[in-house]
Amino acid sequence: ARVTRLIGVREESVQITHGNYSGAKDRLPRTPVVEVLEVRQGTTVFTEGTDYVVVGDEIDWSLSGAEPAPGSAYTVVYRYQADIEASVSEDRSRIYVSGLAEGTTFYVDYEYYLPRVDRIVLTREGDLKVLKGAPSEIPLPPEVTGGLSLARIRVEYARTPEIVPDFFRAFRMSDIQELFRRVRDIEYNLARLSLMEDARAQDPTTTKRGIFVDPFYDDDLRDAGYEQTAVISGGLLQPAVVYDVREIRRGAPVTLPFNPRLAISQEVGTRTRKVNRLTWHEPPPGKLSVSPQSFRFVVRETVTNQGTGTTFTSSTQIVTISEPVPVPSVTLSYEAEK
Repeated sequence: ARVTRLIGVREESVQITHGNYSGAKDRLPRTPVVEVLEVRQGTTVFTEGTDYVVVGDEIDWSLSGAEPAPGSAYTVVYRYQADIEASVSEDRSRIYVSGLAEGTTFYVDYEYYLPRVDRIVLTREGDLKVLKGAPSEIPLPPEVTGGLSLARIRVEYARTPEIVPDFFRAFRMSDIQELFRRVRDIEYNLARLSLMEDARAQDPTTTKRGIFVDPFYDDDLRDAGYEQTAVISGGLLQPAVVYDVREIRRGAPVTLPFNPRLAISQEVGTRTRKVNRLTWHEPPPGKLSVSPQSFRFVVRETVTNQGTGTTFTSSTQIVTISEPVPVPSVTLSYEAEK
């Protein structure tokens, strides 16, 4: 940036010679005057509003208070506004000013640089080229024709240029489908809002009663006092279908009535023979079937707690049997298979 003009308030103490007559007006040397801080002559301090009044750039002694003798000198401390040039310097981020009165306001005119966005482009010939953008308050990158944009460079005054690579990525089909689903939901919601606005606009507010838009999500907006002959499913209102639910048997396939028909047959069989007659193997273990395969019986034991007097207590507890329990006799049958 570059400062072109700076206007500030400075403070100065000067000697002023009073006029040749009482009640004269004394003009201050530097103008325009912002305020007078003190008027003193020796040990006498004059009061503004009682002894004098500041009118424009002059001190008016026409009041009936104390006044310096005509032709005598007195000291005035005042502040004035001036263009400041020699005591101003700047860098990329700050303005340095000296000589201004503390706590005062100054005005500055300065020039600054607008940001811009450039592009790094790979041309068809394989060369790298920088396309400079137009400076603006809201800069936009230049259009690319006949090349591939590799990165954007944001150039701002007093800041390091920021490089933003241009990524060209391929999206998965699942991401594209998710994006499509979201766009479809947005279109549906906009269509619903449009229906609601149309319903509101067709009738005046004073006469519109009972008008609403049903998105067919559920049965909340349906009249529970009337029999409903249509059903809502998937956001659609459709005629009801009477379903007859029947339970089928489990444990075996359920098919329609059928007649078996020969589709393919194998009428030729094969047999086996030993290749090495001297090879000896143990016979395979036999299969033994026991019937019945399981037998259940119940062992009961009753424990009674007797009470004395007028109280009686009873309890149920788990009893561990340590003695052998007699098992009822049962007849088993065996069947061995080779």
